[in-house]
Amino acid sequence: GTEDDVVNWLHGNKLWKMARDPYEPLWIKGGGHCNLELYPDYIRHLCRFIQEMENMNTKIRLNKIRQELHLPIRSNTNTGSAN
Repeated sequence: GTEDDVVNWLHGNKLWKMARDPYEPLWIKGGGHCNLELYPDYIRHLCRFIQEMENMNTKIRLNKIRQELHLPIRSNTNTGSAN
């Protein structure tokens, strides 16, 4: 939150600006370091983030990680297992 007395929210803002594939941030006005769960906007934003991560195909996530690590992307080969 913007009133975090442990980690200034501007640090998070800088990290977000540097991210390769940033997720839309939420800066809770008046929120502190350990009370964000008290803000309904935080809970809604967190639920949307979790849902988006769950909906992402595992193979897409793994290929994205491989790409970020500069490893070869695996081709779409059928291994006989269901997705």
